[in-house]
Amino acid sequence: MPAETQFSGLIQDDGFDIDIDNFVAKEKQEAIIDASIKIPTSKVGELKKILGDNYSFEEIGITISKNIQIHEMEKETQMINDGNNAIKNKLYTLEDIRQKFPRAYKKWNDVDDEKLKTLFLSGQKVDQLAIYFQRKESAIEARLDKLGLK
Repeated sequence: MPAETQFSGLIQDDGFDIDIDNFVAKEKQEAIIDASIKIPTSKVGELKKILGDNYSFEEIGITISKNIQIHEMEKETQMINDGNNAIKNKLYTLEDIRQKFPRAYKKWNDVDDEKLKTLFLSGQKVDQLAIYFQRKESAIEARLDKLGLK
């Protein structure tokens, strides 16, 4: 059974974290973590063989379990921070896009569709059509696709 399952009850009491410093000396915790990094495992038995008799199964299990919890919390925190940063640092706004492409995201009408067909079939390239229609190239390509021309 993995250490995080076997010993998780020892480091939590009704949802509250217990300070493992009360059970495992700091220097032992560091040695256990170092050993688990050198041989990437969370199996208590394998770590016990490396660390020797000066370390109990409980000390190893509690330390590894706590370390796994810490890393999981750090990952969750990073994911939350990444999401918040993405929202705060929005790369563009509609107004920004319309500075360069004034008709971006506006509804296409039948007149535009006919003009697009005519120009495309006459050999106009997508980049030229984007300039003419004041829309992004991706919008021109999507419309050509919708009209069955691509």
